[in-house]
Amino acid sequence: MASNLQIVVSFLVCGMAMVDAISHSDSIRSGNFSAVAAGHGVCRSVVEPQGYSCSEHKVTTKDGYILSMQRLASMSGSRSRKPVLLQHGLFMDGMTWFLLPPGQNLAFLLADNGYDVWIIHGPVSKGYLVNKLTSVTLLCPIAYMHHMSSLLMRGSIDLFFAEKFLEKMCKLPFAGCNSLMTALSGKNCCLKPSAMDSFLENEPQPTSTKNLLHLSQMVRRGTIAMYDYDNEDKNVKRYGQPTPPVYDMTQIPKDLPLYLTYGSTDAITSAKDVQILLRSLKDHMGGKLVSQFVDNYAHADYVMADNAREKVYEPLLGFLKMYN
Repeated sequence: MASNLQIVVSFLVCGMAMVDAISHSDSIRSGNFSAVAAGHGVCRSVVEPQGYSCSEHKVTTKDGYILSMQRLASMSGSRSRKPVLLQHGLFMDGMTWFLLPPGQNLAFLLADNGYDVWIIHGPVSKGYLVNKLTSVTLLCPIAYMHHMSSLLMRGSIDLFFAEKFLEKMCKLPFAGCNSLMTALSGKNCCLKPSAMDSFLENEPQPTSTKNLLHLSQMVRRGTIAMYDYDNEDKNVKRYGQPTPPVYDMTQIPKDLPLYLTYGSTDAITSAKDVQILLRSLKDHMGGKLVSQFVDNYAHADYVMADNAREKVYEPLLGFLKMYN
């Protein structure tokens, strides 16, 4: 296997990474890693019909979570470059990367460019990748959320109804899922109808109540901090202090290549909040922090727009090749 890994991460609805030497002998936080039968999983139903090599795996983390993963390569079977981990966002799963057709979605484009592509379903345990990353690409990254303008997203997070609400409303003939998607994520410029159909068939996915509570706290308080138990004794027991610690962006290695891309009409990832994030990374090593501002792009465009390849994925591939 290649010696380093890159990661692309999709936040909320849309991210990616390159990682150091991952192999079958590696583990997630010393957990168990093993191949599983393909069955009717993503490989058999989505990847292999397009002529790509694919294998299904499962990961049992040290804290007991069982995550599914897929590994795919180009139709030639070549994996000459570094491994790439595709991490979906909240309310989504690994199908995020296949909403667009072959030749347009990020997973197949990476495989076609020779990358060893790994798709994960579920969260990565903290601390697993920090010493293995060679670069990180963030699509419409959510960190600070104080300027989130989507009232629908704010309400759904606070009331914990996003998953069922979207599922039911999109199926009503008078509602129109495109209009609902606009209310949720901002005015998307270029959603591909077939990608929207795939979204309705596979998404959204459930998440934990604690995840939603945590998001709600950060939206309401304008902070990027660990989960607040709203009880000083519980916070002290968990963190050793009465209030939850703030995530320290300066702890991100200053020489780690970072690529952030965000859109002008995104109602979830506000450009103002991304600017706050970029300011927190102001001491990052010159040339190692790249940001891309995409005019007229909203949150869903990053995985469902008919021009996502030209607007986002090709510049992203250029960034990865620069640090490959």
